[in-house]
Amino acid sequence: LRGLPPEVLRVKGLAYLRDLPDIPFLFQRTDDRPQGTLFPLTGTPTVGPCAVLIGVRLDAAALQASLDEVLAASEPAAR
Repeated sequence: LRGLPPEVLRVKGLAYLRDLPDIPFLFQRTDDRPQGTLFPLTGTPTVGPCAVLIGVRLDAAALQASLDEVLAASEPAAR
């Protein structure tokens, strides 16, 4: 979340953490809370890991390349 460009005003999504691969987390970051927040979820989500980004003049290709780089550097969570 810290690595997102300033054009991203809000991001929200669902993720699994490497250290807690069996617990889904809702994450969000807003302009007024740039550090972001995580909320553990109970139950089984009906969607897989995903994110929605809201912003101004977002460069989709650059955001995708940045995400691909992060995912390539991390080990996939066992599910």
